[in-house]
Amino acid sequence: MSINFSESRVGKMEETVGESKRGIPLMKAVEDVAQWLKSEGEISGEDGRGRLDEQYRKYKMIEAGMAQQRLRLMEKIPEFQNSLRLIDTLIEKKEKGESFETSPMISEEVWTKATVKEPKTVSIWIGANIMVEYELDKAKQLIIKNHKKLNEQLAELNHELAFVKDQITTTEVNIAHVHNHVVKQRRLASMRMAAAN
Repeated sequence: MSINFSESRVGKMEETVGESKRGIPLMKAVEDVAQWLKSEGEISGEDGRGRLDEQYRKYKMIEAGMAQQRLRLMEKIPEFQNSLRLIDTLIEKKEKGESFETSPMISEEVWTKATVKEPKTVSIWIGANIMVEYELDKAKQLIIKNHKKLNEQLAELNHELAFVKDQITTTEVNIAHVHNHVVKQRRLASMRMAAAN
C-alpha cells in the first residue's frame, strides 16, 4: 500500500533530507490555529481536524509497518550469532586437527549423524533458496559483513521510527489545538446568539 503525502497540505509538511531518509514529511506544530486554517485555504475547524486525523492515520500506518520490519530484522540477529559461533567452532576444530560431529537434516524430519574429519568449508544460505559453499575464513568474513549491515539497517530503522513517533506526537498536539479552537469558537458563537436574544 502506497501513501502519498504530496496530496496533503497539513501543517505545511516538508520532506526533510536531514530528518528522514525515507521521505517521511515533517509535521510542523500548529501554534496559531486561526492562522493555520487560513493558510490551509480558509477551511473550517472541522475540515482542519479531518486533515490532521487523516495525516495521523498515515503516520500510524507507517509506524506499524516499520515496527514489523524492525521485528523481522531483530529475528535475524540470533541466526547471525549462531552462525558465527558455529564457524568459530569449525575454525577451532580445523586448527586443532580435530573431527567435528554433527546431525544434518537429510529430508523433512529426518536427521542423521555425521563426523567431519577435517572441516575446511561450510555451506551458507545466501537467499532465494541458494546455498553457497565457502572456506571457513571467507564464510566468517561474510557473516560478519552481513551482521554489520543488519545492525546498520536496524540503526537507520530505529532513527526513522523515532522520527515517525515525533510526528505522531506533534500531530496529536495539533489535533488537540484545533479541537480546542473549534470548541472555543462554538462557545463564542452561542454566547453571541444568547446576547442577541
